[in-house]
Formats: sequence, C-alpha cells, structure tokens
Amino acid sequence: MKKSLFLLLAVLSLAACTNHSYKINGNFADGLVADSTVVYMQQRVVREWVVLDSAIVSEGHFSFDGQVAEPFFAYVTYTTAEGQKRFADIIVEPGNLEISIDAKQIQRTGAPQNDLLQSFYDKEDALFATYEAKYEEQQSQPQTPERQDAWEIYVDSLQNAAIAQTVDFVLANANTLPANIIFTTRYYNMSIEQKDAIIAALDENSRAYDRIPLIIETLEIERRTAIGQSYTDIALPDTTGQELALSSVVGTADYVLVDFWASWCGPCRASFSELTALYSKYTGTNKFEIFGVSLDNKADDWKGAIASEGLSWKHVSDLKGWECAGAQTYGVNAIPCTVLINKEGTIVGRNLGIQEIEQFITGAAK
Repeated sequence: MKKSLFLLLAVLSLAACTNHSYKINGNFADGLVADSTVVYMQQRVVREWVVLDSAIVSEGHFSFDGQVAEPFFAYVTYTTAEGQKRFADIIVEPGNLEISIDAKQIQRTGAPQNDLLQSFYDKEDALFATYEAKYEEQQSQPQTPERQDAWEIYVDSLQNAAIAQTVDFVLANANTLPANIIFTTRYYNMSIEQKDAIIAALDENSRAYDRIPLIIETLEIERRTAIGQSYTDIALPDTTGQELALSSVVGTADYVLVDFWASWCGPCRASFSELTALYSKYTGTNKFEIFGVSLDNKADDWKGAIASEGLSWKHVSDLKGWECAGAQTYGVNAIPCTVLINKEGTIVGRNLGIQEIEQFITGAAK
C-alpha cells in the first residue's frame, strides 16, 4: 500500500514537472524582412536582452519549436529590410502558435493565452486607428489656437480612455499571464487608485511576477510624492560637478518643473521643442523654472544632448542610469516623467501636458 502510494505521488510529481511541446510559425508580410535574416526569440531580464533561440527567414517564414514547462513572455526580434529593429511580443505556451507580422500590426492565433493577449491588442489598435483618423482630419484643417486647444483636450481624453480600457482588461482577467504582462508594460500612466485596485485583485503568484514587486514598492513612494504632498528634496551633481539641490530652485519661481529624462530617450528629446518654447516664453518672469534630472550613464552623452537640444535650464545627474537617486526618490520607472511643484513646495501635477503646465503658470488651472 505504501509502495503504491509512493509510486502515485512520484507519477503526479513527474506530471507536474513535465515539459510540453510548442511550435511557433511566423510569417512576415511580403518584403518586410529579407530572406536569410536571423530572427531571435528573446526575453528582457533586468533591462537586458537574453537570447533564447534563433531562426532563419526563408520566403518570409520562420519557426521556433521546443519544450516548455510553464508559459512565459518573450519577444520575437528582427530587423526589417530597411534596417529597422523591431519586435513582436508573444507568450510561449504549449501548442501551436501562428503569428503574422506586417508593417503596422501583429496577429497571434491558435494558442489560448496568446488569443487573450491578442484580444487586448485588438482593442488598443482600434483606439489608435480612431486617433489616426482624427489626426488626419485635424491636420487637414487650418491651425488655430482654438483648434489646437480642442485637439489637446481630445488627445487627453483618448489617453484616459486607453488607460481605463487597460485597467478593465487587467481586472477582468486578473491572475492570468496576459493580464500580468499588460499590467507590467502599461502601468506607467495609471493613477495610484487604479494600481491599488489591480494589486488588490492579485493572488500571491501574480504579486511575485516580473516587475510587480517593484510596482508595489514604488506605489508607496508615489503616495509620498503624489499630488498634494510636499516635495522631497534631492541633490545631485550639476554639469560642473557641483552639487545642486532642488530646494535651491523651489520657491524662486511660481512653479518648478522637475523633468526626468535621458539622452537616449527618444520621447524625451521629442518633447524638448515644446518645453524649450514654454521656458523661453517665461524666462525672466519668475513664473517658471525647470530642474532637469538625467538618467544617463555617460557625462558626454548627457552634456552633448543638453548642448544639441539647447536646454538652458538647470541640470543634474549622478550618471547612474535607472539607479539615479533622484528618480528613485520620485518613483520614476519610465521617462519622460515630470513633477510640477508650486512656490510653496506642494506637488500640483505629474506628467502634465504643456498646455496643462501653462494653465498653472497663468493661473487658469482648475
């Protein structure tokens, strides 16, 4: 009897650890990727790419196969015929997965967890298509201040709709791998309340998934640096190597914008044309100041970007990248990230648009 019980437990244990076969068949749209191009299956581990497998493209087709014990998140990375590096995110799971990749979209079919992931992307793509159509309409019209204001209001409303749609998906599918993936890749613009609601719905396994422990930890920092809280001082070396404290700037102008950025961050640098225009508009008025905090690792890259972008405000960096002390103090996990502080030292906004910042400066903010 004891021997039979032991054998049964051994079989169950073995079954629990059994690997299952997977097959991933991928197809590129005609001309998107040249034949003989190497396609990689990779994972992102602590902000570094780790190669798991590779395949050669033949007539627009590639495939991966292997064994998997538990489904996991991965990327198919490739270089287009025009030299652009791109990726397609997938879940490696038992069974057969078909992925079709064209210049704009990725379709995943045939595997249940990927089907759920695809259902989220389909809704996200629909919102983006709405934006593109509205943008074309906007660009075809004469540009007036009123129309520009209306456009910015529309974009804000669409972004809020996208965030709400994401939160709804994660909550409706809580404790599934697709929901965990979407949460960890889309949480940046969620409110504290939205993140709290999601975390409350997670079980122990999900709370340990990937970046979720960091999100939970950062939430406590966010609460301390949320709108309505007094700012926390930070002091880092400026471009000359001298320590410069945020407290030396707060109070010198009606509003100080703490701007977290890096030379390698495309969206950061894309934002500078509007930000420099706003800064120039209020230079010498004691109404607006900027305190730039760089997440660079190399001084030459940091200082070179400041010079090439013509950023004439105050800048600091400890050149520690994502380990930047200032970024950690304010719970920064994605850039660009901004914090707006009033003359009294109270945080009045985070990640505001240029129009919203100017409304504070002019006293028009509600």
